[in-house]
Amino acid sequence: MGTVKFSVSATTDSTEFVGIVGNASELGNWRLEGSKILQFNEESSKWSLEVKFENCPNVKYRYFIGDYLHDESDNNTMVLRKWEIGHGDKVRTTDIIPGKSQDVDDGNFGVINGINIVDQGWLTEQTEVRFNISHTGAKTVVSWHKSFEKNIDENLMILFHPDIENTRVQTRLIKPFKFETLDGGIAVDLPQSGDEVLTFITETIHIDSFSAHFIISDKSRKYLGRASVVGSMLDKSISYLTLAILDNNGKGIGSLKMEYMVITPYKNDEITMENSYGTYWKKRPTIHIGHRGSGNSFTAETTSDLFENTIASFQKAALHSAEMIEFDVQLTKDKIPVVFHDFTICTNVVSKLEQRSGSLHEVEVQSLTFDELQTYATRHRSRKTDTRDPKFHQDDLHPHFRPFPSLQEVFEAVPEHVGFDIELKWPHYHVDKTWYHDVGRYYYDANEFLDRVFDIVFKHGGSRVIMFSCFEANICTMIRRKQNKFPVVYLTNGDSSTDIPFMELRSRYNRLAIPFCSSENFLGLCTGEKDAYSDPTLVEKIHDSGLKFFLYGDNICKPENREILTKQGVDGIIYDRIHNMLPETENKQ
Repeated sequence: MGTVKFSVSATTDSTEFVGIVGNASELGNWRLEGSKILQFNEESSKWSLEVKFENCPNVKYRYFIGDYLHDESDNNTMVLRKWEIGHGDKVRTTDIIPGKSQDVDDGNFGVINGINIVDQGWLTEQTEVRFNISHTGAKTVVSWHKSFEKNIDENLMILFHPDIENTRVQTRLIKPFKFETLDGGIAVDLPQSGDEVLTFITETIHIDSFSAHFIISDKSRKYLGRASVVGSMLDKSISYLTLAILDNNGKGIGSLKMEYMVITPYKNDEITMENSYGTYWKKRPTIHIGHRGSGNSFTAETTSDLFENTIASFQKAALHSAEMIEFDVQLTKDKIPVVFHDFTICTNVVSKLEQRSGSLHEVEVQSLTFDELQTYATRHRSRKTDTRDPKFHQDDLHPHFRPFPSLQEVFEAVPEHVGFDIELKWPHYHVDKTWYHDVGRYYYDANEFLDRVFDIVFKHGGSRVIMFSCFEANICTMIRRKQNKFPVVYLTNGDSSTDIPFMELRSRYNRLAIPFCSSENFLGLCTGEKDAYSDPTLVEKIHDSGLKFFLYGDNICKPENREILTKQGVDGIIYDRIHNMLPETENKQ
């Protein structure tokens, strides 16, 4: 047995504390619930703790900053604010000397060899509530009653105030190529243009008892009115609110519109503090990522000769030097994560009156169970209008060639040395007020969707390199806040896309997407290849923001374009028919 006195300097708020977690049972075996809290020494201005170790000759450990969250009954719940996430030689370690006591002064929290190794915490017990306010073009932020409107200055300020005292509040403002994060209790300008996204972030232990107020004033700080929200209004994970603005007499004078998000903690024994890859990316040349495995097999100008998003397509890409494969995941009616790109699929409908083969009827994937998707004769939605014959047998019964493999099957069938870029499908709204594939909602809740996917990924992930991606900004935020292990990449159409833009401002413009990714501590941004051709400085802008840069697009298949992007220093390129572009290699397993 040996004793170690750990000491570290850290800047904390008045209610925060420093903790330590590590590989020894005395330090919780990397679990937050078994960690130890250090004590602050006024004389040395350091946090310290003496720990006796029984059977651990070499201790690996990390420091973290925690806090206590109060509920309406004044109960305290420990939550994680920041923690050290170093890898390799950036993990703190000390040898235990039997029968001896030693002092270990670790300098400053979050710094090893001059390198910052701090990351944000994740949701361990608390629920996070966010309110996004922006001018998307679809909704006016504030609308005043006509009798009141003439007295209002266009430039307004807003203050967010939860009812429970000492509740943590952050105010975040996304602007072109920059963001600001302020503590709560400060009135800020309401967004006046389509170049700003204002977010209020707070937390609660019990969403049912949550309540808060938005206080509206003019530029001179003259009080105009308030809009109030209670937890029962927040009955979805992601949705919109229209709140009545009342004056001091309780009279309605206008309305306040916003988007809200409720993020619940994800519970899994596989989540520990031993490793985190949230912002980690091993330095390497540009990696090649197979789009839907071996490529788009239905709607691309040049289609793949393998059914997209099937195990056979993934295995073929793996045999041809693909370092990662990208694929799409959504839930079936019975909530099983399956791999498929489109939100809809076609089935044959036979007429009662006519003896013929029937016509194609489009249905939502989420309306069918996993077994139904495996047994029904289905066709891609493009078959209704595209007369080109696929380059493969669409009804192959071999499990590796059929569509809709489960996410678990993909983990079990694809070699572990091949990384996964798991794109999570979520409906998105366009500026022309249409929904992608005409699917405007999922039958299931966003938190439940993510939890179902996480269950599979944490159970079967092993040592595989995995990252999540999504075109929906809020889903990306939820992925990052609900777990501490896997990184997130935000997908956008980019500045140069000719597709119908999304209503979401952060996905329309790189100037907003970049600071958004930085503010959420995402790994990086993935956008259309045209942006890199039109602005060769974009790679540098993204890297200077601490992000990695990925690109997708049809023309990356051309060798000369891959060479351009590689020379620019793009971190990863996602493209079709990778099995036709790269040589076959020996299986690494």
